[in-house]
Amino acid sequence: MLTPTDTHLLAGILTKLTSPESVEIVLGNMMYDEASERKRDIDISVKYINEHDEEITFVGLHVKDHTRPLGSPEVEQLCLHFKDTPSIQKGGIISASGYTKPGIRKAKYHGIDLYEIKVWNRHSSVLEHMQFPKEFVFEEKKPILTTKPSITYLFDKNLTTELELLLNHKSEVYRENLELIPNTLTVNHLTNNVITNVFNSDNANEKLDAANGQEVDLNMNINFTDSVAIKLGEELLKVNGAQIIFKAKYEILKSDVEFKVLSKIDDDSFDIGAAIMQFSSGNFFCLSTSNMDKSMKLFAIPVSDRVKKKIHELRIK
Repeated sequence: MLTPTDTHLLAGILTKLTSPESVEIVLGNMMYDEASERKRDIDISVKYINEHDEEITFVGLHVKDHTRPLGSPEVEQLCLHFKDTPSIQKGGIISASGYTKPGIRKAKYHGIDLYEIKVWNRHSSVLEHMQFPKEFVFEEKKPILTTKPSITYLFDKNLTTELELLLNHKSEVYRENLELIPNTLTVNHLTNNVITNVFNSDNANEKLDAANGQEVDLNMNINFTDSVAIKLGEELLKVNGAQIIFKAKYEILKSDVEFKVLSKIDDDSFDIGAAIMQFSSGNFFCLSTSNMDKSMKLFAIPVSDRVKKKIHELRIK
């Protein structure tokens, strides 16, 4: 299920597929509104640099993910926004919920293009050059823990019994100069990062691949390349690395693929399709194609972009 932010990102990806390589797609671009005399947000801007080294916005798009079709009042408001932003040469609206007939007439009167993101019926004549099996699913091979990890942190000096008793998963983690480490505030966070590094290592992946889905023992030493220190009582103690022992295996996760198509109202020749696959990490991949040049491109969207409440100045490469 796509969120409003996902819909905004998907619209940008599909717009990129129809644009020349020389143009830039910017999501959440602030542009000057002459009526209000201030900059306002344009959901998608299609830009290029002309021969005078000037940035030209030749298409501006607004993306709407409502629960009902966009009617005449909503369309008229967006048309007025484009009119008040003369630096945009051509305006358009992308809706994930369709349009009412009065809304379509209103856009046509103002010369605004209308697009719709809807479910891609793969058994229709839309984008016939790209076929998927009926039971097409996305499979992800993911390493999982099968036992609780045992981790020993390798300090720069031997710990006294008193300090060992103070060490727990809530102990605070810093750099040696007392700076905070992003996303690593406690020993619990540090342990999770160590496990992630183990799973990303060639050694662990070779063992897991060779086991063919069976459980394997992992006993590995990790050296910390960055300055890491754990606060125990009033002391800040440098940590050189860790020894971690646990059992793990590969698990195959199957997920349904979501199929969407971007169509242009009153233009049957304009269709851009997307097969959307979401990883367990929250990242998603989008395999896209159009019926214009029949090319296929793979786009990756990190979860860090998906969780944003507001997209600002994000460029689609």
